Amino acid sequence: MNLKELREFLGSGRDLSKLPDYFSIIVDGRKFEFKRTPKKAQKLVKYPRDKLMEEIKWPQNAGTYDIGDVANPVMLICPSQDRELQEHAIYAGVCATGPCLTPRGVELLITNTISNPNVRYLILAGRDSGHLTGDLIENLILNGVDENRKVIGTKCPSFPYLPNLSPEAINRFRDQLEVIDLIGVFDSTLITLIIRLCLQEPGNAYELTYEEKPSTLFKQIEEPKKIVHTLFDKGTENKEPLVLSYSLVDLQSLPYEAFSTTGTTVYASTVEEAHRILVDFLKRAGVWVKQESNRMGLDAIATTIVVENLEQGLYPKNYKPVEWVNSDEKMKQYLKAYGVWNYLIPWSNVVFDENLEKTVPSIPDMKYLSYSYGTRITAKGMDSCKKEEKEGIIRLVKSFQEKYYEKIPDFKSILNFYHDLEGIQKQSFNQLLAITKACSIIVKDNITGTYRPYLQLHVADDLKPIDPRKMHNPCYCMFVPFFRKTYYREYNKDGVTRRFLVPSLSVEKENDLKYDWLFMPSAYLRAHDWFAFPANVHGSLAMGNFILQNIEKDTGKKIPWGCYSHHASSLHLVDYSLDKNLLEKLNRTLPSDKH
Repeated sequence: MNLKELREFLGSGRDLSKLPDYFSIIVDGRKFEFKRTPKKAQKLVKYPRDKLMEEIKWPQNAGTYDIGDVANPVMLICPSQDRELQEHAIYAGVCATGPCLTPRGVELLITNTISNPNVRYLILAGRDSGHLTGDLIENLILNGVDENRKVIGTKCPSFPYLPNLSPEAINRFRDQLEVIDLIGVFDSTLITLIIRLCLQEPGNAYELTYEEKPSTLFKQIEEPKKIVHTLFDKGTENKEPLVLSYSLVDLQSLPYEAFSTTGTTVYASTVEEAHRILVDFLKRAGVWVKQESNRMGLDAIATTIVVENLEQGLYPKNYKPVEWVNSDEKMKQYLKAYGVWNYLIPWSNVVFDENLEKTVPSIPDMKYLSYSYGTRITAKGMDSCKKEEKEGIIRLVKSFQEKYYEKIPDFKSILNFYHDLEGIQKQSFNQLLAITKACSIIVKDNITGTYRPYLQLHVADDLKPIDPRKMHNPCYCMFVPFFRKTYYREYNKDGVTRRFLVPSLSVEKENDLKYDWLFMPSAYLRAHDWFAFPANVHGSLAMGNFILQNIEKDTGKKIPWGCYSHHASSLHLVDYSLDKNLLEKLNRTLPSDKH
């Protein structure tokens, strides 16, 4: 049976007893086998639906769950949110479905599950979250927790603990549930079939068999492990609900461990996921204040965004950073051009060419020279150097822009440009080229924990106006290209590769580790509008890729990206990004004389 035939069968409303006794389907290159395995008829015991709804008010912590029939035995969790899968799951008959982004969210999932003894299956599907909560749940069921309530065997990089739950609650969850791990599966037809099979009577039980998807490259060379589940409605185990008095406020079921107006770390698998999460974070944690520009904004202080992969998910859907971007294709071309021209080339900006219908380079007005990122990165001091040097740099930039007007220059072309630039520079200085050469030395000389190379965009003269409304210092302050040669873990179960450093004292307890170089850069911004987040990350990406390509040229080593840290001293969501109703609600929070 192929997916099309299965989709038609499920859509026809036919009883699942009409399915073949054996069939298999292929999804994303993986084979899923189904074999009818009738079980002995048994009395189906259910905890009463009305008690769950009226007395327990299940689920206790509704969060962002969609709720179906609370008597049904199966839940679907998509750790990083997948609206399409979740909508199909409700239609197929789950009791509840939703995301589970953090370890705190896992604690809330556990409290919800053990307070409804009808729930016997938990399907994990879609993409794992930045905290790898899917992996955490799977290992919790398989291995349990240690004496510190740390989940044994999980690769969760942030906080793999369940400190708010008793051993009784954890053991009930493990005993009650069977986890069907389909992380990395995005096909709604397959998920719908599995959900519906979980609702069948014992006489129509099916055995589901599939191969475990390897989470690391190391495991890909091993014999794949076969996973087997027997699917039918088991009913409850005649246990009363275990009701715990935890709430969203107590446990912070958010894409970050605990949100705060000051000092929050947000974990995200990709730039696209981070951009989505930050809106939620700022609406929850932001304070409504007036900026130097006289605009109002929701503001949070000292926020760190850890992006685990800067090779995939770089382009948020429907992101329109400037007025001429009206499609995802134009957005991708804009971000690539912006990252190169605005960060790697002095005295450059990007504009829209209506004839070419694409983003192209340009020379900005001279009055913006002091604010130019590319100038401060690759020709720092240009605004105060001698006229001859300044004019020479501008001529070189114009010539380079003309040559690459219709296409983005590659690494070799930019490196040659830098060599020509060096011949002109006397007072100005190319910081990026300096730290790029330093990074090659780090790798050649095996300096495994360096921390000195960095580039900085700010200068003391930025503060001379005194009045903060007249200061024109760049938002992007500093870029630090951290390299580490140590043990790290590579994880990929959902199509997104993540690489995490492993604490040295934990190395002996771990397996599947690599010992080699990893690139773990950090960017620091004095202020950061949520809207500009993807563009700023693409600036860091352009600088990071230039450094990595030069190392490969100099040493022959192709060093992979690890996690990227993006620090915002002030992260804000400005009033023009908010809808009218929210604006009115925020303005009502101010004293009447401050509106």
